[in-house]
Formats: sequence, structure tokens, C-alpha cells
Amino acid sequence: MKRGLISAVRIAAACGLFAGSGLAMAQSNGIVLSGPLNHGVADNEFGTSMNIVTSQFDDSGPLGDGWDFNFWDNGIGFSFFAAGLNPGSLVVDADGNVAALHPGDTIGPASTFAKTTNPLTAAEWLSGTDAYAGMMFHCDGRLANPVAGGLCYGYLHMTTTGPTGFPGTVDDTGFDGDGNAIAIPSADGTNGIIHVDVNHLVHDNFFGSSLNVVTGAVDDNGSISGNYDVNISDTGQDMQVWPLNAYSAAIVVNANGLAAALHDGDTVGPDSTFQDFPSGTVAEWTNGTDAALGVRFHCDGRLPNPVASGICYGYVQLRTTGTLAFPVTIVDTRFDGDGNAIAVSGLGSLAPPVATITPAALAVSLIAGENETASATLTIANAEGGQSLAYTIATGSDCSGTALPWLAASPASGSVGGNGIDAQITVTASPTPGSLPPGTYPAAVCISTNDPDQALVQIPLTLTVTASTTTSSCADGIGDDVFCDGFDGASTVVAVPGAYTDRSAFVGGVAAGYYENTFDDLGSSVVPEPPRDYSDSASGIAYTISSYPNLDNLWFYPGFMSVGNSIDHLVVTFTGVPVTAVGGDFFADSGGDGGVIPNQAITITLSLADGTSQTFSTISAGQDDFRGFTSSQPIVSLSIDAPIPDDQIDFNWSAMDDLIVGTAN
Repeated sequence: MKRGLISAVRIAAACGLFAGSGLAMAQSNGIVLSGPLNHGVADNEFGTSMNIVTSQFDDSGPLGDGWDFNFWDNGIGFSFFAAGLNPGSLVVDADGNVAALHPGDTIGPASTFAKTTNPLTAAEWLSGTDAYAGMMFHCDGRLANPVAGGLCYGYLHMTTTGPTGFPGTVDDTGFDGDGNAIAIPSADGTNGIIHVDVNHLVHDNFFGSSLNVVTGAVDDNGSISGNYDVNISDTGQDMQVWPLNAYSAAIVVNANGLAAALHDGDTVGPDSTFQDFPSGTVAEWTNGTDAALGVRFHCDGRLPNPVASGICYGYVQLRTTGTLAFPVTIVDTRFDGDGNAIAVSGLGSLAPPVATITPAALAVSLIAGENETASATLTIANAEGGQSLAYTIATGSDCSGTALPWLAASPASGSVGGNGIDAQITVTASPTPGSLPPGTYPAAVCISTNDPDQALVQIPLTLTVTASTTTSSCADGIGDDVFCDGFDGASTVVAVPGAYTDRSAFVGGVAAGYYENTFDDLGSSVVPEPPRDYSDSASGIAYTISSYPNLDNLWFYPGFMSVGNSIDHLVVTFTGVPVTAVGGDFFADSGGDGGVIPNQAITITLSLADGTSQTFSTISAGQDDFRGFTSSQPIVSLSIDAPIPDDQIDFNWSAMDDLIVGTAN
């Protein structure tokens, strides 16, 4: 009875019977097209800057606030640069070069964007082409209505001339003003066949996940209002699909009114049998399959070009798992953007994903009563390299759904393609100070995947909380409390081995023969740099400096080391004799110009030979703001991050100089 009652409520809501409930529909900015621009790019080292929202240009090439992208001549040929105080990013190919896209390609959250503001240029641009550059940029507050995610996705239509790309022109632009993915339209006024990769694991509960067929956007709260076409949910016995009335969607059904499982060669169009509310799904979905769900929906006004009939036909590729369908993966959507019928094709052409998750177990340690966090890293790989591996992650005391307030994983969902790029998951233990007495606490990281043989992978985690052996000020004992309280605003050395904020005092606590690196060997980078090794033959000290998670993305300036974007951390890995003292100036630079950002939050993580790690946050005053550490255990690695929380393309890049490495007295 309860199931039937809830279903009736959902049907009533989807039919719009709650119109008087006061539920507000979000206002939309829609797709924003510039119209013809045909603006020539200045062929010099300053180039031309453009504001995407206003379509304004400046041929003097400013890079500051008010500009999104700059196009210039780097001496070799046509180049791209992400400008502004909050720069956007450009879609790149497998080699990290700005990709030359074409009609039918889609730009959105699933696209691969450059990790630097100055990516290299694909050869097609230099040799001369009529193509599109995919872009992501900050747009919230710049349009008539708010943009929930803050970012918009779109394209720059450009024409270049060989052999250097010049003359080059910006022909026109287009973007989705609501943060959705957007497909590049055809030049003949039609929309053509539109394909959107989704690779999203459906939320396995009664509310399920709602899908926007046009953009590929998914809501795991199962919204039945707003900008969604289809909802996919778990009744507890099988998979249920619900067409939503925001765009008057309907589902292809068989003779019994059940949502059909379509395959290659089947056609979705005006002659198909549609139903607003299928009475269920065919058994094939429940038993596990790779098939297509046929859909009809209103699409006029949602695409770059008008749709005469107002209606589009297409399908959603779903991958289900026996015996009750779940886990269910939304693979992609494909539809005819001009209202024509479309044939199903290409299903099941790739091998299923094979999840490889390492390590098999995790262990982290904390000291009781201290407001610190400890983290460990999981790597999720797709060993098969065929279909994308989709995953969602939960944490708890086990995988039965019992959550632990002190344990979290980030990111909690995503997908791994067959391109050799793995997903790095940070698992963090951060209990409230004093909430966990000394002891051992078992937990679990629970990973749901669309690997047919590994629907749920449980990784055990052990948190060890040890008693503090020193006072909070480190005033009267040496103990084994590695870093004491170092970032409390003190101006000099803590009284015992721990954290230092004064360079002279730190050096006084380090044995003779330490190795100081002022990075005088560095010049100014033009392209991202690979990891760099340093060593000192006299002391035997050696280390490698790299970027993470993008390994080959260091960026050099005369006298200090940085990274090529705000996403990557600076990582120093010690490879020579044991190191028990390390210090330096850790700060944020403003990216691209070597400028230093004062009073910026810095996160420093040190990993020790005993398997423990400590993460601290402080405010760095600038390039000469020193932090030093000594330890009774060898220090394995040091990581520096200068983030702006929740901003994936901020302009704060991790940096350091004057690195001192040695042995504590």
C-alpha cells in the first residue's frame, strides 16, 4: 500500500497537479548566441582579448578583469590564453593541446579542459581550419538570471590560415547560460544528430536520478520539476522510468505498455508507440542489459537552431545489472535535433569496464585532542579501457549505510575512461577534537561501480588515535608529537622539535651540512615542465619536485618554483638520505605573471616514514613567509596547496622558494 501511495504522489506531481504548491521553477538564461562577429585577431605578442558574454574585443590584448580569453602570436603561431582574474579553460585533446572541434561535438562538464591558462595549440589550428574551440568560463552574475554552478560551457567559432594560423578571425560564439553542456550546431541552420556523453551512475533509491536529455545534466535528488526530461529510479523490485512534464516527455513502450529495451537498428520517431507513464519496464532491463530507452520530448528553444515541429526523438543508452537492474549507468543520450526519426546504433560496441582499486586497505593516524586531519589516497582505474567506469563512493562503519561523521571521500562520484587517466580519491578522517579517545577505529570506503563483476567494492580503513605526549604549546617535552601547534601565529620557534615560523631559529635547530635550494637555476617557463630532481653530493640529500595530480605541470620563475594551474599541488618527495628537517617559504602566486598573492590560505601536508601524515593550514603573508618542521621520524614527502575552496579554476597557484632540507639536532 505504501509503494502504491508514493507512486500515485509522484504521478500527480509529474502531471503538474501540485501547481498551487508554491514550487518555483528556476528561471533560465537559455542558449546565448553572439551572431556574426568576424573579428580579426591581432597578429602580435599581445593579441586580441575577448569578453564572451558581451562579445567585446580589445586588440591591445589586456589580460585583467573583464576579459575571458586572449588570442595571440607566441612567435610560432596562433595561441590561446585564458585571461581575467578568474580565468576559464579550453577543451584540449589527448596531448593537452587546444582541440579543434566540429559540428556535433559537445562541450560540457564531461569534456577535458586544460590545466593551464596557456595550453599549446593543436596542429589543425596552425595549418588553417574552420573549427571551434570549446570553453568553460565564469558566468554567474554576468547574465540576467543566476547560474547555479557558476560556470558556463560554450564554443568559439574561429577561422585560421596556414602555416601559422594567421590571419585568424573570431567568427561567432555560443554558450549555454544555465551551466549545461552544449553541442556545436551545423552551419546550415539545422541542429543535426546530437550526442552527449553522460556516464553517470543512477542513484539507487526510490527517488533515483533525473536526466536532461539535451544537456546530459543529472540530478541525483530525483527532481520531477525543473529542467529534466526523464527520471530513472529503483522501486525495490525493478527499475522504473518516468517521463517528466517539464518538457512533455514520453517513453517508447511495447504492446503491454512497458518501457521497451531498444537495440541497434530500432528506430525512434513519429511512428513509435509512446506512453506518458509506462506501467513498468520489460524484464530485459531487470535482468541486466545494454540497451536504449526511446524518448520523445519538447526541444524547440533548447538548441542553437529552431525545431519546426517543436519535438525531438532520441534515446538514452542505459546499462543495467541483473538481477534487479541496479547498478544502472546512464551511458549517453543521442537525438535528432531537427525533429526527425533516429535509428539506434553503436550499443554494446565497447568491452565492459573493469575496476581496479588500490590499495586494498587504508590506514591513517591522528593524535587525540588536536584539531587535525589525516588523509589517504585511493586510485580507481579502468583496466579494460573500453566503456567508461562510473563510480560513486560512500563511507561509514561498513557498507550497510551506517555513516561516520568524521570520515569522507572526495570526489564522491565520477567516471574513468579508457584513456589511462586514473581517478585519485582523497579519503579524509577529521573528527571533532576530543570526540575520539585513543584507540583503533575500523571503517569502510564503499565504492559502487558499473563493472558487472564488481558492483560494490569495500575498502577497509583503520583510524588509529594516539594519546598526545606533549602539551598543546610543546613547552615541556619532546615526545613524539611531530609538529606541535606550529600555525598558531607565533613569530619564533616552538620550544621543542615541532613547527617554526622563524628561519633563523629553524636553522639553529638543524644539524650542520643541510642543503638549501634558492632555485637560482630556474628561468621563466613557456610550457608546463616535467618533475625536476635536485641533489647535494656532500650531504647525500636528494629529492624530486613534481606537480599533483597532473605530473608534468610544474611552472618556473626566476628564483622560485610553482605549478601551471590552481588545481595542482607542489610535491617534494625525498629520495636520498633520511630527512628530519624541512623548511621554506610557501606561498601563492597569481599565475602566468609570477606575481605573489599576500595573505593567502596555504595547506601543507607532510608524510612520514611510519605511514602517518599531518595536514596544516595557515595564512601566508607572501614570498618571505617561512614555515619549518622537524620530526623524530624521517619525512617522506611535503605537499603545498594554495586553494580557493569550491573554485576549480581560481587564480591561486602553489609556490615555494628557499627550501632548506637536513637533519634535526
